[in-house]
Amino acid sequence: MAGVLGFGLVGASAATFAASAPAPTVFTVLVGGSSARGNISSYNYYPDVVTIDAGDKVQWVEGLGVHTVMIGPIGAKLPPQGSPPALKPAGGSVFNGSTVESSGIMLPGQTYTLQFTKPGVYRYQCGVHPDMVGTVVVQPAGAALPFTPAQAVKASLGQMQLDLNSGEAAKAQALAAVRTTPGPKGTVVYHVWTDLPSPTQWTVPLTTSAGAAVGSAVFSLGAKAGMSVSVSLTGHPQSRYSADIQLGASSAEGRVVHPLAAIKTNAKGVGVSNTTLAKVATIPGNIWFVDVKSGNQVVASAQVNYPQFGSLRYWPGVLKIQAGDSVKWTQNDFHEAHTVTILAPGQSVAQAEKFIALPKGGNVINGPGFSNSGLLWKGMSYQLTFNKPGTYHYLCLLHYNLGMIGTIVVQPKA
Repeated sequence: MAGVLGFGLVGASAATFAASAPAPTVFTVLVGGSSARGNISSYNYYPDVVTIDAGDKVQWVEGLGVHTVMIGPIGAKLPPQGSPPALKPAGGSVFNGSTVESSGIMLPGQTYTLQFTKPGVYRYQCGVHPDMVGTVVVQPAGAALPFTPAQAVKASLGQMQLDLNSGEAAKAQALAAVRTTPGPKGTVVYHVWTDLPSPTQWTVPLTTSAGAAVGSAVFSLGAKAGMSVSVSLTGHPQSRYSADIQLGASSAEGRVVHPLAAIKTNAKGVGVSNTTLAKVATIPGNIWFVDVKSGNQVVASAQVNYPQFGSLRYWPGVLKIQAGDSVKWTQNDFHEAHTVTILAPGQSVAQAEKFIALPKGGNVINGPGFSNSGLLWKGMSYQLTFNKPGTYHYLCLLHYNLGMIGTIVVQPKA
């Protein structure tokens, strides 16, 4: 499968090891990335599935943003995202399959390295972003790797570019036009996107091991953390196929995370199954695989390849309105939380950060002063009415240093 990648470089000189022990190969995984202008971020590990041999090392290199790497025994429950244990370093430099290891917070340019000594399929995740997950497949020592280092480098960078391209498409949509709705007494409500929306529906092709297209799987994110999965298949007439979602790798190497409804084909060999999954708010990157089986044999698979992107920006970043009009910010992205914060004259960001989670200042602006939305998560909104002309600068208290700032120019009412 395309998602099972080895991203490798030769490690330290063999002179530093015993004469009979070869130097471990170091596999590099990029943690996040950004577009050339830096206004589109990718939230993924590249490659998000890496295949190594026992004794090899994985080095994670932080690209953009704030991320962590948490890994534990097969089936272990890792600390919840955002909790103190998820953000602190834990363990050492060797992972033997029985302990929980954590990088702690990684900033751009920092690295984290683990040596893997026990074969197995190990899931890891970011302690900050709930849908940012990856897998390390550890083979027995000396086993043949599925990809050369050069092939893996090319595949990983291509995977990152797909995520960034999806973000650029969403940005173009955000800039196409500013949406407005009528406000009270002839005023206008202007709608600003806080970050960019991720797709709510995604389709992937089902193919055989020979590459023949035999159907598709459609993922649809719904309300209340639900997801529906529709799988269509062309197979043998009047047959029954089972289906499931694997985590980390296709077929026997992966762990089944969501069983799907069975597919029953008609006289023409065409069948469709529909499954509703509860408590699945996100599709975790490119490490989901849909497997369709006849008995115990996998007859078709699909790698999800869901784009993982975001933007630490307001869209549009500069907006002109008239006195009496309102601005409504809506948080679109599930990767991050943001604020909309207008500082009072002479107020520093450090002083404002004390109120980062608390709404302050009400919803009407009659002149300079402190206004804060509190933390805005996916789907939340914040609205301000600007009664006094002037230029109002605002920022996100979490990401202002990464360029997340905006401006509202309030003109006298015509």
